[in-house]
Amino acid sequence: MMLKKLLVRWNNYFYLGLRANDMTGVERKFEGVAVSPGIILGKVFLYGTREEVVTPRKISVHEIENERIRLDDALTATRHEIQKIKQQISKNIGASHAEIFTAHIMILSDPVFIDAVIEIIREELYCAEYALYKVVQRYIESFQKIKDEYLQERAADIKDVMKRILNQLTGERKEDALQFEKDVVVISYDLS
Repeated sequence: MMLKKLLVRWNNYFYLGLRANDMTGVERKFEGVAVSPGIILGKVFLYGTREEVVTPRKISVHEIENERIRLDDALTATRHEIQKIKQQISKNIGASHAEIFTAHIMILSDPVFIDAVIEIIREELYCAEYALYKVVQRYIESFQKIKDEYLQERAADIKDVMKRILNQLTGERKEDALQFEKDVVVISYDLS
């Protein structure tokens, strides 16, 4: 992958939760993988964070069934969301570009994955969000130990699926954050 450089002028946008208008006129240089060629000056929108942070929350024995239902509902909603995205990409860009989402749907339907999350809810008495996070972290660590670069990159697929499920569990709608009234430069650690 070729790295491109971005020179960005801050102007009235948020960065890491701080109001960036204190930085108006300040130039910052970012290096990363560009999705468009060239150099750009513009308003910045920082999308997402490097890592998803999930706070451990213990539940009582009486909450286990409710957490399992919440997880099932979130998995179903995430599956519908990803199927919709897959259809849109297939229609607008082409079926071959939409195939990555088949892997995402398979993760959502994997009984070993789902059972591992439910086991943590039942045995360790953690909320669905944290149980999901613990299982995904185990998967990611396993994938990152594999010497095959393609398989290491699949950790990003699992992480993306986790973020989507977490959004369903918490009621957050992160994709709404990418609706802009004016042109901006979107900077993200990961746009998947």
